[in-house]
Amino acid sequence: MRRLRISEIYLLDQQRDARPRLKPEDLGDACVAIVWSSVSGAQSYTISRANGDTNFTPIGTVADPSFADMSLRPASAYSYKVTARLNGDDEGATSPVVTATTLAVPPRCDTPGTCSVPGSNR
Repeated sequence: MRRLRISEIYLLDQQRDARPRLKPEDLGDACVAIVWSSVSGAQSYTISRANGDTNFTPIGTVADPSFADMSLRPASAYSYKVTARLNGDDEGATSPVVTATTLAVPPRCDTPGTCSVPGSNR
């Protein structure tokens, strides 16, 4: 068994304590895109989602610090958290939970150019 130097132990502690800073980046009526700060030494990130409760379910694993969650219900709240995976299967710190609400489905428009756009002055 190899002994770790104090500097290596300090680095490992920093990696385990580094929490991804998570935020919703883009919302649609059926999707949420989230981004987070990368964690030094992370090989992948596991994204987990909860739908209106605190029971989180893993929904994906990615190598880069972003994820698009598709096929969601309009006007619904979803909570997310991200866990960094460090060397091998070592679990790093988990981000704080963030909640995003998908947009409502826009009203039908039969005459393009004359329809109101939610959130604008048209």
